[in-house]
Amino acid sequence: MTIEIPIGGLIHHYVTEKKSIRWISNLYGVSTELIRRRLKQYGVPVRHGGEAIETQWINNPARRKKQSEFYLSNVVKSGQEHPNWKGGTEINDSGYILQYDNNHPKSHKNKVRAHRLIMENYLGRYIDRSEVVHHINGNRTDNRIENLLLMTNSEHSKYHWSLKR
Repeated sequence: MTIEIPIGGLIHHYVTEKKSIRWISNLYGVSTELIRRRLKQYGVPVRHGGEAIETQWINNPARRKKQSEFYLSNVVKSGQEHPNWKGGTEINDSGYILQYDNNHPKSHKNKVRAHRLIMENYLGRYIDRSEVVHHINGNRTDNRIENLLLMTNSEHSKYHWSLKR
């Protein structure tokens, strides 16, 4: 049994309206392969995926404008300009407050531990690799300058070892 697909309708949908083979196959309730064979049988050149998208963008300026407005309003923006911005702070799994700062030399994924930023602001310089900011009361979210103490790595290790004994 052969399924009759009218040549006029097929060419109208595929060539004039620039509909996809999948869209046409859904319309007639047949496989995409059958539509492809019929197009070749009628001498219509079959578009490839990239050509179909390119044709769709060229012939639909309203969609192109809508897409570019979305891109400019959401995708290009980052940090405070992004619509999903939640203030730039979060608490990591270790309990430290992380602050968004994409220009900091010690940032990891554009975030820095807030107590380091507070101490650096207080000192007026970046913290050296051999230095650690210690929370005096042990509360990692208490970032008041009175609760922060700058120590060397060695001093910090000795302090915590002395607490264990």
